[in-house]
Amino acid sequence: MKAFTQKNFGEKAYNEIIEKIQQNKALLLIAMSRYLGFKEKRMNDFLEFFDEVDEEFSEYARDDVADEKILQGLEECGINPSRIFEQIPTLQETDRQQKAVRKVKMSLKEAAEMTDRLAAMREFVGGSKNVKSN
Repeated sequence: MKAFTQKNFGEKAYNEIIEKIQQNKALLLIAMSRYLGFKEKRMNDFLEFFDEVDEEFSEYARDDVADEKILQGLEECGINPSRIFEQIPTLQETDRQQKAVRKVKMSLKEAAEMTDRLAAMREFVGGSKNVKSN
C-alpha cells in the first residue's frame, strides 16, 4: 500500500484539477455544437481559435493581469462574471454537504413505505399505544 504523502496528495489533486479543466472544455464544445449546430469543420475552426485565445490569456497570466482581462472580456460579451465565478464553498462545507447527500438516499415513496412498515411493526409488537416512536 502506498503511504500517504503530501507529494502524492498534491499530484492527485493536480491531476484531478487538470481533468476537470479538460472536461469543462469538452462540455463547452459539446454545448456549443448542439446550440449553434456546428459540425466537425466549424468546431475544429473554433477549437483553433479557442487555442489562440487561450495563448493570449496565458500571456496575460504571465503578466499577472489575467483576472482583470477575463472579467473585462466577460463584460464585453454581456455576461455577468458572477454567473461564471460562483462563490467556492470551503472544504468543510463541501464535506458537510456530501455527508448530508449520502445520508438522504431515500425517495418520498420509500419513506412512505418505511412509515407503513413501522406502523405495522408497532401494531404487531402490541399496538401503537404501547410502543413509543422517536
